[in-house]
This record gives sequence, C-alpha cells and structure tokens, in this order.
Amino acid sequence: MNASDHHHLSADTSHVRLALIAALLFAGMAPAAHAGPSDCKPGRQDNTCVAFINHVASPAPRCPDWQRQVSPPVWLGTYWSQPVCVTPDPPPPPPPPPPPTQRDLVAECIGRSNAKGYTVTQGTTNRSQMPQGSYISVQLWPVFGQWYQDVSVYTNEYEYFCNFNPTTLELQNEGILDYWFFHPNGGGGGGN
Repeated sequence: MNASDHHHLSADTSHVRLALIAALLFAGMAPAAHAGPSDCKPGRQDNTCVAFINHVASPAPRCPDWQRQVSPPVWLGTYWSQPVCVTPDPPPPPPPPPPPTQRDLVAECIGRSNAKGYTVTQGTTNRSQMPQGSYISVQLWPVFGQWYQDVSVYTNEYEYFCNFNPTTLELQNEGILDYWFFHPNGGGGGGN
C-alpha cells in the first residue's frame, strides 16, 4: 500500500463514516417526523399541544321560535343532525262578534218619560216607532203628567216623543210633542 492508496482509503472511510452518521440521524428522526405534534389548530389538537383541549360541548341545534320541533337532533359522533321543524297551522280566526242586541226603543222611551214624571198607562197608551228622515221617532200618547191650564185648555195628557239616531240608536232628543186637551163642551184634540 503506497501513500496514494492510503489517502484514497482514508477518503473512502470518511465517506462511509459520513454515510453511516447520516443514516443513523435519519433513522432516529424519521419516527419523530411522523409522530410529531399537530399544528394545534382548533379541532386538530392532541396531547403534544401546549394548551390542552378545553371547550364545552356543542349545543344541539334548535328550531326557530315560530316553528314546532317534530323530531329532535341526533348526535352523530362528531356533529349534531338538524332537528325536524314544522310551521304550525295558523290559529283559527276568532269567532264573529255576536249580532247586535235589538234595543227596545219604545221601552226606552217609556222609561225616559217615566223619569221625567210622565205616566204611561199600560194597555191604553198608543205607541209608534217609525223612521223620520234622519232619526227614528218613538211617540207615546197619551202620557199623563202635571195638569196644564190655559184660557181654552185644561189637561194632564200629553204626547211624548224620543228621537234616536238610526245608525247608533243613541238618543238625539226627547220631550213633549203636544198636549191633549178637553173642551169645556166635551171632546178633545191635540195641540202644539
């Protein structure tokens, strides 16, 4: 072995040594490369991450307030299924209002004339209710009240009236329409 061979042999040995060291380093690092820490993003954390996984369970989805749940959501291992929701039927319409009560305008007028001091005699007082242009007129005759005396009139019998609004049936006005008088010679009649 000459000096040039020795140099060549030492170069080969150093290459082999370098290849062995590189192979050992690669073999030692290969398992670490495959089992290294994850990137520690939410949902991809493991025990090698600095911060431990710490979050509350995902809540199950719910139906909107205006819908009714028919079937609940189901946990599918990593996520919730959607609940089955339906829109309820609209509530039924409210019942129609009761028909307006029929007011007895004649009875009302009798009550009003009694309150003013006039007496309506059941069975003898005439009653009428009829439309009169812009009102409904109720007339009662004779009604009995205070005695009235004039030069030619002496009476306590009157004709009482009540006028009602035809739409609202509210009282518009009331009072004595005229009086019934007696002639000294007998007989009677109406006067204003």
